[in-house]
Amino acid sequence: MLHIADKMSGNWVAGYLVICLGSIFSKTNNQITKYPNNQRNKKTHTGSELSLCLLLHSKTITMTTFSTMRICILLLLAASTMVGCREDIDEIRPYGPAQDALNQLLSKVPEPTTETVFQESYLTEDVVLTTQGGVRVFLTDPDALFADETGTPVLCSTCADLKVTVVEAVKKGDLIARGLPTMMVVGADTTWLDNAGAVKVTVTCNNQPLYLMDGRNLKIQIPADDPADDFMVYHGVDDQGDFAHWSNAMQAVYQAEWPIAGGGIQEGFEILTRELGWVSAQKTLSPSDKEFCIEMSGQFADENTLVFLAFKNERTVLTLPAVLDPGSRKYCLKGAPAGHLVRMITVSKVGDQYYLGQEETETGQNGTRKTVIPNKVNADQIIAFLKSL
Repeated sequence: MLHIADKMSGNWVAGYLVICLGSIFSKTNNQITKYPNNQRNKKTHTGSELSLCLLLHSKTITMTTFSTMRICILLLLAASTMVGCREDIDEIRPYGPAQDALNQLLSKVPEPTTETVFQESYLTEDVVLTTQGGVRVFLTDPDALFADETGTPVLCSTCADLKVTVVEAVKKGDLIARGLPTMMVVGADTTWLDNAGAVKVTVTCNNQPLYLMDGRNLKIQIPADDPADDFMVYHGVDDQGDFAHWSNAMQAVYQAEWPIAGGGIQEGFEILTRELGWVSAQKTLSPSDKEFCIEMSGQFADENTLVFLAFKNERTVLTLPAVLDPGSRKYCLKGAPAGHLVRMITVSKVGDQYYLGQEETETGQNGTRKTVIPNKVNADQIIAFLKSL
């Protein structure tokens, strides 16, 4: 599509061409200079000028006419460039936008059981809400737990329709599919994180959103085998409604045990969060200013390809953004710690064909530059692969 300035320029050029050509014909008809036969070609003309002379009239035309014709030819070339070439460049692309289709595909990766809605009416007693995945959310002292957007307390005992929605993202594939890269951004610094699982809790009363009251915490327990030390509470940070990165809440995560049905004991992490929304138990990997870059080739570029990293021995997943250049085939992210085994993953869609790329490598001491070659697959194969991570 042409810019307004281009359209105006094109109209001006076209108008001038009409006037210009009219002037040529006028001068050709009215200002023909007749020479004796032996003086007709006193000026040496180029082949193109002589051809134009013969085309317009069989007799010699003046220098003024030639100057005007030169201007017209230049304007004609300029008009064809402004009106035609730009549009052609915009249309000739080896790929088409497919981001929406890829995001729709990723939404099919998490199992339906990773999202649970609990409903309560006029709740007066403490309750523990347990999902199929074993995540536990504690509503303790419910009449002093929530407030509305103005900060006014909302008593659960007066709420006829209390809904608590719990979304889990514990597997790497679910973290990728739900758009939850395990990284923290502070200013220009990016730190990669090891994730012990993420949970999103939202609460409504009669379809109105609720928030935690000032000074109150919500206790959440996430199952984990042999939970490690040094994990901290991280809250999700949104950017215009979309998840952007994690922020350190500067609160410790506790190791915990609790009884489960059948008489067993479950180990895991215990989080006390001051905010609803996405919360996670995470710890930082070794800080680094090195880049990890993946380059694509051919028809694969930012409009039809998503690029991820999944660590082999940590629950760390990253989304590599395309370098800020239209049609970019290079994806880079800073903060890559050295010495970690990672799987490079690319998901693409060109026309009706899906592609999946996956290769293993190790993050380098001086940054990493790799190329991934995708293979043709169907949508179900991509979903199954991400579920297996």
